Amino acid sequence: FTKVETLATYVAAFGHDVGHPGLTNPFLVKTGSDIALLHNDISPLENMHAAILSALIRDTGVFETLSSEDKQIARATLISTILGTDTVHHMSQISDLRIFYETNGCLSPRHGGIDPLTLNDGNFHSQQRKFLLEVIVHVADINNPAKDWEGCRAWGYLLMDEFFSQGEKEHELGFNVLPTFDKKVASVPNIEMNFGEF
Repeated sequence: FTKVETLATYVAAFGHDVGHPGLTNPFLVKTGSDIALLHNDISPLENMHAAILSALIRDTGVFETLSSEDKQIARATLISTILGTDTVHHMSQISDLRIFYETNGCLSPRHGGIDPLTLNDGNFHSQQRKFLLEVIVHVADINNPAKDWEGCRAWGYLLMDEFFSQGEKEHELGFNVLPTFDKKVASVPNIEMNFGEF
């Protein structure tokens, strides 16, 4: 990856959920929230995160020393990697990653693969690098099951608190509440195991 792609990916991974209201995209769309309306019901949370983070970057001058061209590359990388965290893309990303692996092999020199640090040396075109960066930030977003037990447990319960809070709102609005969001019927261990397999 280029240094600019790497910088933008680190910044995106750090701030990919900035301003998150603790509700899901489907809920925001179904309730006609301002966030969903502003982003035409297309990845409303991820578009909002990218917009807030972009404004923070502009206001703090994080990319100020970059050339105009590098600023455009950084912004495009930031936006695409954050939009790639929308879980509606998860299954297609898994499929595309399998195809990428079958075509290119492992990206670990220790296991006979290509060194990812050389991805900008002509080994891969920009769309392949863009895809890999999106996957990296997506994995950073959903890596809870890969944490040590204490971290996994703590983050798992925080996520379930968000789900149950949304479930209560859905119940109050007369919506059908999915079992994952209904604290009366949800099994946290089963949800966490299913998420790990997701």
